[in-house]
Amino acid sequence: MGVEIDFLAVGDGSKSGDAIALRYGNLSGSRSEQRVVVVDGGYTAAGENLVALIKHRYATSAVDLVISSHPDQDHICGLEVVLEELNVAELWMHQPWRHSGEMNAAKAFGFNRSQLSEVVQRSLAGASELEAIANRKGIPITEPFTGLTSADGVILVAGPTESYYEELLTAIQPQTQTGYGVGELLKRAKEALAKLVPETLWIETLRDDGVTQPQNNTSVI
Repeated sequence: MGVEIDFLAVGDGSKSGDAIALRYGNLSGSRSEQRVVVVDGGYTAAGENLVALIKHRYATSAVDLVISSHPDQDHICGLEVVLEELNVAELWMHQPWRHSGEMNAAKAFGFNRSQLSEVVQRSLAGASELEAIANRKGIPITEPFTGLTSADGVILVAGPTESYYEELLTAIQPQTQTGYGVGELLKRAKEALAKLVPETLWIETLRDDGVTQPQNNTSVI
């Protein structure tokens, strides 16, 4: 089986965002003998570059699977372009509002009336928009928790588990019963989780000159 993986630059190329296209199978054969996958889409410009690469280099407008690892702007914005301009068969993305009543209520107001930080609001709004595009185009959505595999068994989600994901969500609830504001909770959560992992769902600690390590985003192998 042949494999081709293309990592596209995000922004000026110095940032830590991802925009990845890959295909595998009989690369010298017909499209039916190959599978095309997109993992994250960077910013909008990177999404446009992904579309161009898939159409011209992979010679197809069909994508078998799109995976959103987490909704930071430098990972998710370009996926909106991919879903709009290509024929996507399946989307893997987390839907935090399915795991939290408070988050679901905040979603009803576009997240902009919640006590969440502006960065988190933008991330959640981006995820909500991606979900809306998928629903409008009839693209099925699956949440990528540990053990999920692609239809052909080649791609496996290593993490997070659903229970750990929900545990992380408690750190960013729009309303709390602790008396702390969300900003204070994010600070406390960051301090606590930093002892265990280098990055939370919503707080990227990777510097531009840093080295990536295992994290709490969706991990696929």
